[in-house]
Amino acid sequence: MEHSQGYRVGLVWAILAAHACYSMAVAMWLQEASMTLALATQFVSLVWLGRRYQAPELFLILKVLLAIVVARLTFNPWLQSYDAGGHWSLWTYGGATLFAGAATWLARKEAIRPWLEAVTLHLLVLFLGVELRYWLYNGDIFARQYGVTEASINTVLWGALSIVYVFRSRVAGTLGWLYRLLARALTVIAVLSYLVVAVVHNPWWTDGTIGSTPVFNLLLLAYGAPVLLALASARYSDLVPVRWSLCTAAVAFGVFTLLEIRHLWQGSAMTLSSGMGEGELYTYSVIGMLYSIAAILWSTRNQSELLHKAGMILLGLVIGKIFLVDMAGLQGLWRVAAFMGLGLALLGLAWMYRRTSGSGKASES
Repeated sequence: MEHSQGYRVGLVWAILAAHACYSMAVAMWLQEASMTLALATQFVSLVWLGRRYQAPELFLILKVLLAIVVARLTFNPWLQSYDAGGHWSLWTYGGATLFAGAATWLARKEAIRPWLEAVTLHLLVLFLGVELRYWLYNGDIFARQYGVTEASINTVLWGALSIVYVFRSRVAGTLGWLYRLLARALTVIAVLSYLVVAVVHNPWWTDGTIGSTPVFNLLLLAYGAPVLLALASARYSDLVPVRWSLCTAAVAFGVFTLLEIRHLWQGSAMTLSSGMGEGELYTYSVIGMLYSIAAILWSTRNQSELLHKAGMILLGLVIGKIFLVDMAGLQGLWRVAAFMGLGLALLGLAWMYRRTSGSGKASES
């Protein structure tokens, strides 16, 4: 057809007919996961042929094919009964992601490239999710479990990918709205996963597998990493309002600190039913006092009214705890010493606050 006049229309139809016959053949020959992978191989061929013969009509068919593969890999495994034998998730999800990435690379500056980039990211999210379940549950991807380890990893995975989607939306052109929508959806899912960790699997009232190693344990992933994600999302106001991200980071950091102190004193047996010693009780007060002082001084230096209010509220809560709880069991000289120590700490805070405030005004002038 290339050597005849008016070949282009016939060539496009011939290419579409070949792909249609191939699709029907794999649909009849293959089943379930294998068929999806076979359909995904056409990503590369359609992009290459569309560029080779300058046939943008092929890209319309490619969009339909992209939608079919994404829909199958997103919904089909959860609606149908797939064979649990074999590592089918690796070559189906991983293979489809690989073909989408190769097609994106081949597309260069074609108009279809943003669509391919979005599909590649979406398939990557699905691939990481199913592979995580495969390794956690000994190959049973559809196990009816959602443990603390999986929830913790998913929180980090979905939160990080939401930031990637936002970053991509800024350079995506006409598909920017789609990336922002997906980014917000991933953020909501990440928050829900974190709530599952913090409420359902909280070691304060459930026996978990936190481990006995201080700091470097599952708490660091489950409760420490979300703090960094919230701070990172604060740099992208088009994802979540900055104030919301900062407040979330502050609350998550407080929960992480409380749990780490509990683990430091109690080890893996962190349930509240096991009681609380005096050392642990005083540690909460000391750390809370240090956090409040740091927040007040930092807010004074950087003119942050919100952080200043948070620091003052925390300071008030710590002082109330010291008076009502910590000193309740002290008698005689110990109570006097405790009052004097608290008074000296507050005097030191006032002196540092005044000095920091003064230096801040001097630098402004």
